[in-house]
Amino acid sequence: MSESQSRYGILNELNTKKLAEIQGKRELEQMKAHKLRNIGDQEMQNSTQIEGITATYKTQHLHWVKMKQLELVELEKKYEADKQGLDQSISEREDTYEGDFKAHVERLKQTNKNLARESKDITEDLDRQIKTKEDIIKEIEKSITSIKEISRESKPGEE
Repeated sequence: MSESQSRYGILNELNTKKLAEIQGKRELEQMKAHKLRNIGDQEMQNSTQIEGITATYKTQHLHWVKMKQLELVELEKKYEADKQGLDQSISEREDTYEGDFKAHVERLKQTNKNLARESKDITEDLDRQIKTKEDIIKEIEKSITSIKEISRESKPGEE
C-alpha cells in the first residue's frame, strides 16, 4: 500500500502542478487578449483621428494664415499711426523750438534780475544792521573807556 500511496501522492502532486500551469496559461492568454484588444483600440482611434484631420487640415491652415495676415495688417496700422505721431511731434518741435529757447532764456534772465535785486536788498538791509551793531559796539567801547577813566581818576595812586 505504501507503494500505491506513493504513486497516489505523486499523481496528486503532478495534477496540482498541472492545474497551476493550466491556470497560468489561462492568465497569459487573457493578458495577451487584453493587450491585443488595447492595441487594436489604439489603431482604431489613430485611424479615426487621421480621417478627421485629413478633412480639416487645409481649412485649419487657411484659417491660421488668415489670422496671421490680420495681425500683420493691424501691426502695420499701428506702425503708421506711431510714425505719423512722431512726424507730427518733430514738425511741431521744428515750429516752436526757437521760441521755446528764447522764452527759456528770458525766464533765466528775469530770474537773474530778481536775484540781483534780492542780493542788493539783502546787502543794504544787512549793511544797515551791521552799521547799527558797529555803532552799538562803539558806544559800548566809549562807555568802557569812560568808566576806565573815571576809575583811574578816582584812584590816583594805583596806576
